[in-house]
Amino acid sequence: MGAKKMLGYKVVRKTLSQRLLAKTRSLLPI
Repeated sequence: MGAKKMLGYKVVRKTLSQRLLAKTRSLLPI
């Protein structure tokens, strides 16, 4: 089990969720 791999996965998930959040925010007129 690679701890580095898990950490990278976490970082990727974080960036993806943040990008998704930004996309939805730009779509919704708030």
